[in-house]
Amino acid sequence: MNEAPSKYSADELAILQTWIAQKTSYLEWYRSTIPASYSVPRHVEYICGLVQKVIDGEIQRLAISTPPGHGKSETLSRRLPLYWAQRNPEDAIVLTGYSQTFADKNLSYQARELARELGLLGDKATALDEWRFKSGARLVSRGVGSAPTGINPISLLVCDDPIKDRAQAASEVQRENIWQWWQGSIIQRFLPRTRAVVIATRWHEDDLIGRLKASKDETWTFVNLPAIAIEDDPMGREAGQALWPEAKPIEFLEAQRLAMGDYEFQALFQGNPSPREGSFFKVGMVEIVDAAPAGLPTVRAWDYGASEASGDPTEGVRMCGPDKTGYYYIEGVTGDQWGTDERDRQMVQTAGLDGREVRIRLPQEPGAAGKSMALYHIRMLAGFSVRAYPISGDKMFRADPLSAQVNAGNVKLVKGDWNRALIEEFRQFPNGKFDNKVDACADAFTDLAGVREITFY
Repeated sequence: MNEAPSKYSADELAILQTWIAQKTSYLEWYRSTIPASYSVPRHVEYICGLVQKVIDGEIQRLAISTPPGHGKSETLSRRLPLYWAQRNPEDAIVLTGYSQTFADKNLSYQARELARELGLLGDKATALDEWRFKSGARLVSRGVGSAPTGINPISLLVCDDPIKDRAQAASEVQRENIWQWWQGSIIQRFLPRTRAVVIATRWHEDDLIGRLKASKDETWTFVNLPAIAIEDDPMGREAGQALWPEAKPIEFLEAQRLAMGDYEFQALFQGNPSPREGSFFKVGMVEIVDAAPAGLPTVRAWDYGASEASGDPTEGVRMCGPDKTGYYYIEGVTGDQWGTDERDRQMVQTAGLDGREVRIRLPQEPGAAGKSMALYHIRMLAGFSVRAYPISGDKMFRADPLSAQVNAGNVKLVKGDWNRALIEEFRQFPNGKFDNKVDACADAFTDLAGVREITFY
């Protein structure tokens, strides 16, 4: 391959490589790799500082959300592998993005060409999906869905935009595929010393960064840099200040907001992807909190599913409230497509875990069979405060009192891995595939709020 001439002199290259060897900071090295006439934006300085903490081991794994077009790939995907390779010549570095083509042409190629300019590229580095530095370190690029075969462990992972666009973000199947790839092909190659950086524009509350947050893995540090600062900005900006005012001033950003609509702008530019409002439940009004106040009246309401491995799942929702300000709290959801024996076992076990102070509410289906099942479950749960209520009205009528409170912001969720599924069912109700969580929530609320008098058996 014919190598393009470097824009740096031999003396300049020697200085750059010496700086790395002497453990010059990432920010100082970054400055040395850009033309002298260029300035480093304040937010890039801040990102370099965060990356320095990763390099020094103060942060193990870092997830940063930034608006599009703010230099994230230039700062991290193109440069960090080079800096890392010179300090850690035995390491394996993995670059990932939403597709193999993107990872190769937009990430690996850019990093390789800069390595060539700086005199850091090894001999015979012709392939885009895998090449070596002169130091001996290896870089492998992979798209989402492809495993970095032959790399175990990963020393440094840089994941740049794992989601391509709105269409991919809106697909529950695509989001789940990304998460399965992450769990099955990426983190299994981590060791405690592995350092990882995920940098992305947010598209959806259930994207990779959203899933990492929900996983409660304490090795991750999350930083959001919104295009327009809000309160408690991580960079110390005052609310309303632009992230990169020299290139994208506030007037431009507000024009973007107007053109895109606030929903898209909040996700992409503010790093705040929130669920779209449903037609029945305004899920954007639901706040997620760390815990409910102690000592509130509590009920576990059940809604029965169809049968094992098919049909609707059985769901049990635990809710408490109201507190002194009128708020209700959904504390947990448990359920699955259980067969009858497993369902009964789970109901008894859940009652034991909840404790005797938690009331149990059961649905009584119409007809003699429904009454017979309700009486059977009441006997099964002997020793607990359990009641069965006949189901009346259609599902929307049943959920209407709860909907009124959700839409007024009076229903909160206690943080848990079940939040995402419940919010999605709220959003799709009454047209979603499943509605058992909503039905159980509606019954739990009815019990706590005393919406209407119903004879129980």
